[in-house]
Amino acid sequence: GYHRLVNPGDPSVYWQTLELVRDYISTWTSRAWDLKDNLDLASFLGFLQHNGFPTPLLDWTSSPYAAAYFAFEEVNDPAPASDNIAIFAFDHAAWSRDWKPIYDVQSGIPHVSVLMSQSRGNQKQILQQGAYTFSTVHDQEKHIRDYEARYTAQHGQAQTYLTKTLISVHEKPVAMRDLGLMGITHMTLFP
Repeated sequence: GYHRLVNPGDPSVYWQTLELVRDYISTWTSRAWDLKDNLDLASFLGFLQHNGFPTPLLDWTSSPYAAAYFAFEEVNDPAPASDNIAIFAFDHAAWSRDWKPIYDVQSGIPHVSVLMSQSRGNQKQILQQGAYTFSTVHDQEKHIRDYEARYTAQHGQAQTYLTKTLISVHEKPVAMRDLGLMGITHMTLFP
């Protein structure tokens, strides 16, 4: 992924790669992205994320059903890696209210920032009801948990931004059947 490609001390190499990749992709898609414009940059990163290119983005969905689909889809049926899948809910509104976002691709400051990119030209983002966090840290969960503790220490009251729900992997057949009946399938999420 992105964090294996980028030296935290020199993110400019990734920026140069983005410019090169943008030129090639623009030729094939007939769409030009202005990487100096924050909205276009966010849109381009979202496009790259949904097409398998390493980005500093982590996919989120506003649909708990799509989240369940993605979590169960990853289960190796013959040999599950664990007994449970995890579905995370992120209170992005509280996070954005309490902590200043950073949207500079070349920033070396450790951060997690909510990124609501335009979905124009990114059909998968629309179908998956997608949003992103933009980050320079490898472990976003740890970073967010550290900031929960930081908020609690600064304000004297607990703050939870991230909620984790565990569901047994043995629920996969029933869950996937029910999700399919709701129209949430590989075909509808990845046309």
